[in-house]
Amino acid sequence: RLIGNATFDTLRNQQLGGAIEDPFMVVSNRASLLASVVSGLGVTVLPVLARPAAATGLAFVPLAEPTVERIVGVLTRKEETLLPSVAAMHALALRSLVQFTRRKGAILV
Repeated sequence: RLIGNATFDTLRNQQLGGAIEDPFMVVSNRASLLASVVSGLGVTVLPVLARPAAATGLAFVPLAEPTVERIVGVLTRKEETLLPSVAAMHALALRSLVQFTRRKGAILV
């Protein structure tokens, strides 16, 4: 049985068939979603960055298809230079994001 979540909105246009269109149940809270899977109510689909820790006893099986890409960006005012403190925070955030995504197994483009 398939448990739906917010990720399903991204996958609905990927032509995955009827299971994604009519999940057994839908859970919006991540902790409740994982608890539902742990308790045996079904399986779910999560992005690699939302993969639970190994200690949960759950298996994370990467999907071969579809590949879903997301763009992460930072908005600034056009032609405005960032203050040094803001530029340092921006650089730190980018480095942290790269490290986090690599640890989780995501591919950066």
